[in-house]
Amino acid sequence: MRHTPAVRRDTSAWRFQVWVSFIISVVLCGSGLAWLPGQDLDRAFMVMGYVFCLSTAFALAKFIRDNQDRKVDTPMWRLVVWAGFALAMGLTGWGLWRM
Repeated sequence: MRHTPAVRRDTSAWRFQVWVSFIISVVLCGSGLAWLPGQDLDRAFMVMGYVFCLSTAFALAKFIRDNQDRKVDTPMWRLVVWAGFALAMGLTGWGLWRM
């Protein structure tokens, strides 16, 4: 007798909530960066930091999800993902501190 594991699917309400919260957060962060006090070069640096943080957060979430059940990635990829995330957070923090 074969036992098939139950696959949990997200509800449409959950997907809607996730997309709405993501869009709201991107709009609010973008408008905050647009009206950030300082010179144009400082704002451009913070926009790049925001995009870098956002992309590394997606890469880190995918890495953790893919390796949840078993290790599928190499140790070097693990280092690249975590180092990129730490670098993004560190550079953004440094940019905020410098302002």
